[in-house]
Amino acid sequence: MNHPQRTTHARSSVRLGLIGLVLLAISAHAQSPLMPARTMGANVLVLPANAILSEQVESVPGTRMSIVVEGDFRVYRARHKGKDHQVHVALDGPARRLAFDLKEGRFRDVLPSLRIEMDDYADFDTVVAQAGGTGGKIYEALGFALISLPDDVNPAEAAAELSASRSVTSATIQLQGPLYVPM
Repeated sequence: MNHPQRTTHARSSVRLGLIGLVLLAISAHAQSPLMPARTMGANVLVLPANAILSEQVESVPGTRMSIVVEGDFRVYRARHKGKDHQVHVALDGPARRLAFDLKEGRFRDVLPSLRIEMDDYADFDTVVAQAGGTGGKIYEALGFALISLPDDVNPAEAAAELSASRSVTSATIQLQGPLYVPM
């Protein structure tokens, strides 16, 4: 005999269970504010823009991070392969998004853009919108395109979202390069 109330109750229980799993996954992601990302040359950990991590967080084996406010500065610290690294960012200065370069063992500025590769660039405008971008440029002969992002969009999150897209074959963040000073 089929009992409609039991079937409805079972479906509700399954839905609540799925909602609980989604909330647990979101909570776990929120507890780890360091986000791994790829660049053209290395793997990095993108740091949250305005967060405080008073206790050191180990995001990858051998690398511990903390972010504290000391006086007029936000201080980013890393202990990586037995060495200490730190950078001070003025609280009233221009906004900066930082990443820790695991290969070079140093902090780097993250640019508000993505480098993507696609098999077909016909859907490029859709991909720009999906990333939350403000525009972009295709360099099809070179095999890539760049997407400009507003300052409030985390490039690591946008790259991770685009990497899951069928139309994008590669999405990487970009880091500020060294300044060239002619002699």
